[in-house]
Amino acid sequence: MIRKLRGGLLVAMVTLVELSGLLAARAQAGSSTSTATLRFAVLGDYGVAYLGGNDKDHEQAVAELIQTWAKDSAGLAGVITLGDNNYDDNDKSIKSFDIAAGQFYCNFMANYQGTLSTNGWKQTCGSSTQEFFPVPGNHDYKTTTGASDSGYAGYDAYFPGAHTGGYRFYDFGLSAGGTELVHFFALNSNCPATDASQGNHGCPDSSGDLDCLLQYAGQQAWLNWRLPQTSAVWNLPYFHHPPYSIGSEGGCQGTADWKLGSTSYKNANGTHFDAVLAGHSHTYQRILLTNAPNLPFFVNGAGGKSMASCQCSNGPTGMGSGYCYDNHQGAMLVTATATTLTLEFYNLNGTLEDSVTITRNTDGSNTLSCATKLDACSGATLSCSSS
Repeated sequence: MIRKLRGGLLVAMVTLVELSGLLAARAQAGSSTSTATLRFAVLGDYGVAYLGGNDKDHEQAVAELIQTWAKDSAGLAGVITLGDNNYDDNDKSIKSFDIAAGQFYCNFMANYQGTLSTNGWKQTCGSSTQEFFPVPGNHDYKTTTGASDSGYAGYDAYFPGAHTGGYRFYDFGLSAGGTELVHFFALNSNCPATDASQGNHGCPDSSGDLDCLLQYAGQQAWLNWRLPQTSAVWNLPYFHHPPYSIGSEGGCQGTADWKLGSTSYKNANGTHFDAVLAGHSHTYQRILLTNAPNLPFFVNGAGGKSMASCQCSNGPTGMGSGYCYDNHQGAMLVTATATTLTLEFYNLNGTLEDSVTITRNTDGSNTLSCATKLDACSGATLSCSSS
């Protein structure tokens, strides 16, 4: 069962003027003793099939992995993308999005807008319920002449459920056994194309202009307004530009300024955000900060594009520990129950490379347990602690 809520807001100067297009219904969280379970896949930076060769092969191999998860007995409740759904800067048509995304994932898309009848596995395109939830990356609105709001036309047309009134952020819930287990906040980390100082490929640099700053501030206000209306067990924001990164693409100041680790964010049950998902850096990373030791930040830009390298010099101030993997493309498989959230990263060969389990304690706090890895920067053995 999938329940989807979308949001948009209009910001003028520094005042929030209007919040519109949102359903304010509160979901029932259900009993903590529920045995309900759901799974979803997460990938980012994948839409490279138009290039052919190794790029298409890597994208297809990751898609094969995800389709295998969908076909096994536990199934998938959804596929979450972390942006850069289409790297073809020469073509942002419906056809180009079919080549980049649809030929691999159209069976998860409700209100499918492409022209394919089946995907590469002969599964019928289109779904009776929405199971594909993208956010835009910088390549989704980039054209040969640079970033342009007109470049969004193809993205908006192909993913009609991923924006409301021109605002490309929204929220939705995934449920099992009558319990909303996970509530997602799909955010747009791209600066408006009117911003002349887009520093980190769509993320604002230190001199970001007013349009960009207002877009980030507006979404932060929306999060503070929307989260208290939800009562899901787990709450996950996701977007393209990571606030922190130890990959070749550094962190984004704009998303760092959302301060998603702050305890001021509370849902109706009094709990906070449980994990943060982003892409952009073509690696897999998990990062813990000293000031938010129980909130793991994941970077997963390994969905198909050529892998980049891990670079400790880009690590954030206050990073407690960081694991970075840059060997092979892959995707995350996330399993949610009423008491645990397990996030695993598998490479395209199906090898488990990392695992983090978040356990909800009776007092509402979280405890983390992680696969043993070496810190990407210090070389020390990582525990699941930022201390």
